[in-house]
Amino acid sequence: MLSSLYLGFSAYHNGLGVKRWAAIGGILGPLAYPLFNTHKHLAYRKVQGLHSQIVKF
Repeated sequence: MLSSLYLGFSAYHNGLGVKRWAAIGGILGPLAYPLFNTHKHLAYRKVQGLHSQIVKF
């Protein structure tokens, strides 16, 4: 239950599908967290484009 809530809130804050990630969190529990991080990273890269560079300070 906690994984479902956490992934739902995280998906909302990152602009991903809330219902989808809440359901996955409810089914898989904490095992869904690495999947969420990968999907979040891929969605961010899709928005940025293929040849952009990320600068972190």
